Amino acid sequence: MSKETYEENHFLRGEREPTITDYVLACHYPFLLMVLAENRQSMSFKEFLTWAKTSFPNVKKIQNAIPVSTGRRFEFIRIFTKSHNLPDLSAWVVSTKGKHNKKYLKDFDPDAEKNASAEVNWREYFGNGVDEPSEIFREYLKILLQSIPVQKQTLIPEKVATKMMREFFVENRGRIKVPPKTNLAEHVGAFRQSILADIMNHIDPEEAFKTNLPNFD
Repeated sequence: MSKETYEENHFLRGEREPTITDYVLACHYPFLLMVLAENRQSMSFKEFLTWAKTSFPNVKKIQNAIPVSTGRRFEFIRIFTKSHNLPDLSAWVVSTKGKHNKKYLKDFDPDAEKNASAEVNWREYFGNGVDEPSEIFREYLKILLQSIPVQKQTLIPEKVATKMMREFFVENRGRIKVPPKTNLAEHVGAFRQSILADIMNHIDPEEAFKTNLPNFD
């Protein structure tokens, strides 16, 4: 199986379009990830988001962020690091069990990425913080923002997104594999907020369900 089949970057393959949330989080997350690399410290997605929310209390899109979609947000940082032949900083963020998912392992050797990233002077590439980005990172963010379709720079109203989610669910409920002794509605309901948040960010319902709902065919 060839490389770049899974997680390396959906955006580079044209499978996803950037949203304003992708942009905002890409502006902030690198400055946390590089601290993990500097300290050789791994952290779960949940811990990372808690830290991000504490670090940027006034950034609404970070306050609304959820663990399940964090991997998507890391892809925009990966575009930047890949363009400079740098290792993947997101390797430091793992599951609650301290592991990486199988899709990530198809593209990356996390130990190699960690070891390599710990040796990089990340401040040379990103700068000293959100208020002091490097020139090359500032230019990257500018290009990223310009790549977002104008209609995707504002959120889809929650009422509209809820209707889209409901209609997609009704038409595709047969594609959802429910664990034994689990009610279909309850199973989907557990992931409702993350699916809804993605749809509000102009992510196609098909992708939102695939990204957030386990066992969606």
